Amino acid sequence: MVAVVVLVFHSGKNIMNKPIKYSGFGLAELAIGILILGVVSLGIVRLNVGSSQNSGRVVRQVNIQQLGQFIYQRMQANLSAGSAGNYLETNYSDHNSILTNCSTSTCSQANRAAYDLYEWKQQFSLNNSGISGLVGVVCRSQLSAIPTVDNPNCSGASGDPTVIKMAWDSGVASDKNYLIIKAPETIGLQMKNN
Repeated sequence: MVAVVVLVFHSGKNIMNKPIKYSGFGLAELAIGILILGVVSLGIVRLNVGSSQNSGRVVRQVNIQQLGQFIYQRMQANLSAGSAGNYLETNYSDHNSILTNCSTSTCSQANRAAYDLYEWKQQFSLNNSGISGLVGVVCRSQLSAIPTVDNPNCSGASGDPTVIKMAWDSGVASDKNYLIIKAPETIGLQMKNN
């Protein structure tokens, strides 16, 4: 016993002679959907562009802080040279050339300090993270004396703390384009006692 069911469709009508209703999106609904999708996509793209600019800024700041920590750690490793004032500079152009290569020969503490500063400044030119015009100096200065790319604003006064100052050109006027790190405490204390 086999039952066969046959449905016959004819000219838009089913077997019950009722008109078929077509469901789906019309042209107006499709256009509105595309418009909404476009607006949402544009917002996502703008958000992504803004976050990529901020992430680039964060990468630059981290690189600059690491460069500041480089000379800080070198000063900590050579405290007696720091207490003698061998790390002190007066402007950005100090220690841009090398007198004694301490990586290939034995150096005095003073030469080690000069070599550390030279290596630190060489890292500025090797740094390829988009930091333009990066300069640095180790000097005596109040922490409130903000450096610029043109002037480190170092007082040189014997009562002022020893600081590491770095400045750069970010291309954005509202950016904080400087970093000031107080030198290792023992260097400052030893310098004040001399």
